Amino acid sequence: MRKIAISIAALTLAAGLAGCSERTQQSAAEDVNAAASDVTIAAQDVADSAEVKELGADIKAGAKDAAGEVKAAASEAGDKLKAAGAEIKEGAKATAERADARLDGRAPEEK
Repeated sequence: MRKIAISIAALTLAAGLAGCSERTQQSAAEDVNAAASDVTIAAQDVADSAEVKELGADIKAGAKDAAGEVKAAASEAGDKLKAAGAEIKEGAKATAERADARLDGRAPEEK
């Protein structure tokens, strides 16, 4: 993104300087290069700052905590699904046994 902005600024400057002298054009190009260098240095300073590194560590710790919570929630959901599956299986088994008993004439039909 930074390179795009610098390129656009350089192209705009070049278009504006097309009618200027070579000396003026050279001076403007040097100014643009110096500004680009300053931006690069400032960006590196920000990236190297203690605050940004601390922020990165905080984000990493937060992501780790969130991952642990998601894992625990997924485990709990899995346990609940297993329990529900067991209940459904038991209910189906009981229903099948009642149906078999009715077919064999061992139990009255339910109303």
